[in-house]
Amino acid sequence: YEKLRRDGLTFDAALRAAITADPDDDTARLVAADFLEEHGDPDRAALVRAQVELARLEAAGRGKDREADDL
Repeated sequence: YEKLRRDGLTFDAALRAAITADPDDDTARLVAADFLEEHGDPDRAALVRAQVELARLEAAGRGKDREADDL
């Protein structure tokens, strides 16, 4: 990932900065998941997407316990 640079930052570092700058916005996390998948890390991409979905469910009042029951 380190080879991709823009404005002096690696793409990975830029994504991390975007996530840190606005932790409530899932866009950068989902872009990071796409990036990970496209660069050979599909398991980590799936984890990021699952974390985003879980956070959305919790925000909607459907927390971990209910989702665990559904499995």
